[in-house]
Amino acid sequence: MADTLTCDREDGEALLPNRPYQAVAYHYGMLLGVDDFNTDQSSHRGKIRLHNAWLHGFGTVWGLAVTADLERGELRVDPGLALDGAGRELHNDVPQCVNVGAWFTAHRDDADFDFTETSAGVSFDAHVVIRHRACLARPVPAMLDTCAGATSDTAFSRVLETVEIAIVPGPPPAPPRRGRLLRVLAGLEPPASDETGVKPDDQAALDGAAEIAAAAPADRLATTAAVYHRISVLDVLAAQAGGDTESVEVGLFPDGAPEDLVLATVTGLDLTGPGPDAAAPRWTLTAATIDNDARAVLLSTATLQDLLNVAAGAAAPPAAAIETGPRVVAGTVGRTAEVVIFTVDRALLEPTVVPAAFVASTFDGSAWTDLAVGGAEVSADGLDVTVTLASDPGAALLRLRALGSGAAPLLGDNKLPLFGDATEQPSSSAAAQRGVDFVWHG
Repeated sequence: MADTLTCDREDGEALLPNRPYQAVAYHYGMLLGVDDFNTDQSSHRGKIRLHNAWLHGFGTVWGLAVTADLERGELRVDPGLALDGAGRELHNDVPQCVNVGAWFTAHRDDADFDFTETSAGVSFDAHVVIRHRACLARPVPAMLDTCAGATSDTAFSRVLETVEIAIVPGPPPAPPRRGRLLRVLAGLEPPASDETGVKPDDQAALDGAAEIAAAAPADRLATTAAVYHRISVLDVLAAQAGGDTESVEVGLFPDGAPEDLVLATVTGLDLTGPGPDAAAPRWTLTAATIDNDARAVLLSTATLQDLLNVAAGAAAPPAAAIETGPRVVAGTVGRTAEVVIFTVDRALLEPTVVPAAFVASTFDGSAWTDLAVGGAEVSADGLDVTVTLASDPGAALLRLRALGSGAAPLLGDNKLPLFGDATEQPSSSAAAQRGVDFVWHG
């Protein structure tokens, strides 16, 4: 039997319904029928389409480039993959072409089609869209259902998901955008207003942008994270499902998400020939300017991850550029009896070099014991520190901590606290202001 195909029905949801919130409750000895298998498949199908539509959106995933072939008079769409607003995969596995002259002949009398007649022919602008289609395929022998009045002994055994390429006159509609308030916050979109002024949620986004701009450098990262979370919540609360089409389950997918996915705009489509009034015109395509940038795209998570890493690196100053307080110079710590000395790489403020800025303890093999610090002083240049313990720890293990954190740390001449030693790298200015203790065992 020949493998035939019928795509007379444009209602793909009748062939491939989405029922993400309904599944089959199987039980032992259950008699399974066609509806049970349809329910099982529609549950899985609905789940993935919900995921696609709400968490990914719509746009080209790969390929689907639109080009003009003037010699053949066609617009061509390459193989590729996209997602439409209902979360359906639009897979084009072979190049598809639309003859512009034949299309014009078929649509020149459409009510909304505006074109310009020239001395040589006609000129108009349009855009190219791709849309989902579901077709029945592979007829096989079937049992007759005499009760239903069936007269055929064959039935289609496959549903093939394919696409339709179409030319639509005029420019494409503005695509709906999710996360509009976040775009306002980022300055990518103006705020929306009504008769009373800027809408409250949009004003909240503007206020958030001002809050980030006014934050101190040390607090800007945390402030930005908090503001973006706050505005994200408003965006999620404002999102709605629905739509004005009956060809998909409108209560499942984002309101306004397109079923016709724009691939490109085509301006300056010029057809030369006998004119639109000729009985059977043979048009020649002489010009067409394709703009593939008109489409929405979906980037892979791996690509987004790389871009975010680059953006984070560009936004954050390198560790070497973040000013810190003094650090202990490696290899300079030494002890003689009860005296410990070390050198820092930046001058310390002499009033902060006091016994309270140091904590000492000893370990005798069985327990730690606190050891008082009797004195602390710094050289005239602020670089060499001498700490005198209350007693000589002798052979016991000594742990000495110079404070860079807490309420009374050692401060450098830049009034920033001690920042450990050269191995410590600050992640931000805020981290540098918190300081890091230096710990030595000997």
